[in-house]
Amino acid sequence: MEKNKKYRINNKKRVTGRRRFKCLDCGQRFGTYDQLLIHAIKYHADLIGEEDPDKYLYEKRNPGPKICVVCKKNPCEWDPKKKKYNRMCNNPECHKKARELFRKNMKKVYGTDNLLNDPERQAAMLANRHISGKFTWPDNSEISYVGTYEEDFLKHCVSLGLNSLDVIEAPPSKYIQYNDIFVNKLRYYIPDFYMPKYDLIIEIKDNSKFPIDSKAKAKMKEDAVVKQDKFNYIKIVGKDYTDFDNLLETINEGSMTENKTDKEHFFIIPAYEEDE
Repeated sequence: MEKNKKYRINNKKRVTGRRRFKCLDCGQRFGTYDQLLIHAIKYHADLIGEEDPDKYLYEKRNPGPKICVVCKKNPCEWDPKKKKYNRMCNNPECHKKARELFRKNMKKVYGTDNLLNDPERQAAMLANRHISGKFTWPDNSEISYVGTYEEDFLKHCVSLGLNSLDVIEAPPSKYIQYNDIFVNKLRYYIPDFYMPKYDLIIEIKDNSKFPIDSKAKAKMKEDAVVKQDKFNYIKIVGKDYTDFDNLLETINEGSMTENKTDKEHFFIIPAYEEDE
């Protein structure tokens, strides 16, 4: 994260930093996972041996076999990028079945397996049709995007090993109602993307200098998100994915802590360039 970077809202530092990560070999506690990792490599190398240190620490906290969530029988492989085991085995049929189950669930919840059928989302897409397109994931699934910044974000997600089940279009249940003070009318803010696994809403913006009224409307939407406090939220500006990458890592670290009841949400909202 850039040292001189400024934020309108950033509670990440407030949420992290507690001594939540316990070494299960000696009992010492640390504020971050990276501190625990360095400690384990330095003081418990004899126990880790030739094994991946991240894998060693993960298995310490999550003992037992790692079985595919679909077929319930095949073992899953360790993913060094995500620092955890894959949820499914390498059988293509399991991935195909998972996608079918996902579509069935979408249809059951929202009445359609294609969120583009939502009239508000259609309106948003039509308004920007000259710069919209469809991005193809490595598994040949598609997701709609609006503009080159959203497309670049999806490419970055692929580089992180994320897939079509990890990043989806924001479902109607994640639309945010806010009061437009300029016209004294309730409106809905439709986020760009949603990550179900992380319960994370993602907003993509370029780094242009927005007019005052646009900045004010953005603030209305962001304030509504924070006030609801129902999910994690990040705004990515100008193709700078540093905060995004760090946030995913922080949330993943949280899944390894002893405190499983911590439901505090993250809000990462950079300030506009001219505000800095």
